[in-house]
Amino acid sequence: TAYSYILRGKMKYELGDFQGAVKDYEMAIELKPFEEKYQYYRFMALYEDGQYPEALEAVNRLTEINSSFYGYYYYKGNVYQQLDQYDSAIFMYNIAILKNSRNADSYFQRAKAYFQTGETLRALEDFDTAIQRDTSDPAYYAERGNCKFALDDLEGACKDWEQANIMGYYEDFSAFQRRCQ
Repeated sequence: TAYSYILRGKMKYELGDFQGAVKDYEMAIELKPFEEKYQYYRFMALYEDGQYPEALEAVNRLTEINSSFYGYYYYKGNVYQQLDQYDSAIFMYNIAILKNSRNADSYFQRAKAYFQTGETLRALEDFDTAIQRDTSDPAYYAERGNCKFALDDLEGACKDWEQANIMGYYEDFSAFQRRCQ
């Protein structure tokens, strides 16, 4: 049954066998082609496996099935970022934000895309908004620190990096420390 393929696919996904999971999810979709969650599982496995063009096709299918869910536009933005198509990513995050303006992750990811395109002030605004919406994610502070550093605000950057460290974000902290000393 389709559900058996889904269960087996989930086990493979949890074990890091994303290609195996995709195959099982595709078998389930053959049996139930309009089951949204099966399509979602397939998308996630493709994305985690780094198959970004295929993941983009899969998330496009999800937006056809359910165009009102902001998350699918958010995921599209993430895929476009992985493909270094930052303008398309920003466009998708704009749609996600229009559909759900309370989601901090959409602002955070759009900020990262703005930062990649050199729109540092717009990135800073979105990092600020992400932090206003969710103060508990240390990555938000670390990335905002990077943005402030790019704007030559070393004091502000160091405060954000220190806050990220206090919250348990240790990625690149030694590089942050060297800049702040």
